[in-house]
Amino acid sequence: MKLTKTSIDQLSLPSDKKDLIHWDDELPGFGVRIREGGSKTYVVQYRIGGRGGKQGRETIGSITKFNTIDAARKAARSVLELAEGGQSPRSVREQAERKHTQALPPLFERYLLAKKAGWSESYHDDVARSLRVYFKKLHAKSLSEITRTIVSDELATIQSERGGTTRNRARSHLSAFFNWVIGEGLCENNPAEKTNKAPEIARDRALSSAELQRLWHCLDDDQFSADERDLVRLMILTLQREDQIGSLRVVEIDDEGRRLTWARARAKNKGFAKHMMPIGPRAQAILAKRDLHERTFVFGRWDTGFANYTHLKEKIDAIVKFNEGWWFHDIRRTGKTVMSEDLDVAHEVSEAILNHGKKDMDKVYNNAQYLRQKREAITAWEGHVLAVVRGQALLAEVA
Repeated sequence: MKLTKTSIDQLSLPSDKKDLIHWDDELPGFGVRIREGGSKTYVVQYRIGGRGGKQGRETIGSITKFNTIDAARKAARSVLELAEGGQSPRSVREQAERKHTQALPPLFERYLLAKKAGWSESYHDDVARSLRVYFKKLHAKSLSEITRTIVSDELATIQSERGGTTRNRARSHLSAFFNWVIGEGLCENNPAEKTNKAPEIARDRALSSAELQRLWHCLDDDQFSADERDLVRLMILTLQREDQIGSLRVVEIDDEGRRLTWARARAKNKGFAKHMMPIGPRAQAILAKRDLHERTFVFGRWDTGFANYTHLKEKIDAIVKFNEGWWFHDIRRTGKTVMSEDLDVAHEVSEAILNHGKKDMDKVYNNAQYLRQKREAITAWEGHVLAVVRGQALLAEVA
């Protein structure tokens, strides 16, 4: 009989049978299966490659899954066409299901969520950038489709566009993701393993007094917003990482504006429960003049913070034109060097300012935050910076 909604509704299972298939006269191989208990599902029976081929049967779905009988027939025709073309509908379906469950974007998000509590916010953002942006070409593939060759090609692209260090960090992030996926039982191999690392040259760049002066004064140019100007100068005066200043939250300003405090989750080094950083008078003044009413973040968009460091540095470079390449992180090396050579700041205090981890037995026995010493040291560094800005330190160097 020709299957219609009315005829299907009227179908019932004989008392002597546990299941029965009623075949459609309009589309051979298409039918409705009734099981004991009253459930009704659409099925399709086929031979792979036509007459003489291997026979199979697929369940398309419950009758409630389709709005019309024509929609069910359309799904059945798709199965029959695969079989007639020599493909196994079951294999095609299982492959599609596998590709869906192994799709990378949702697995990336599961991984980031699973690891978020144990990572600092900056590290989480670094990993997310690698997986979401640097490896974006992998998003269309499933886990089982990714090979070492594919990963190596993507790493080569990352290196050519962003440099060897970024390549190595992205490689590490992807490898850690695959190790987690293996632990979840979703795949067996890590295609990022044994891929080559790019050679890295340890940076030793510190800004000279003349360069520091040019950097500070270039920010007075009209092309810089007050946001960008305050951001870079606060990075210079506090020696904190760019992402910690760019994503500084209003609630992280405490002690009446005299100290910045990052919770453990926001600090790169987790050796301390939190990173408490006193700031000098000029840094306090920068924060005090900013309108932070109804803002979550001090810089950038009120709800996301500042992020476009690349564009900001390009604008700076167009003015300062240093003879040697530099990056914002070099400011921290500059401060550490000056505090050690010129300001007689103890090593453990300058390390605490930079929020570097304690070494050896200090990690076990020394819980000091060095708040008083850090305030004295960072105030001395601020005085040095302002002397450089005014040209006094430059004159002293010449003399």
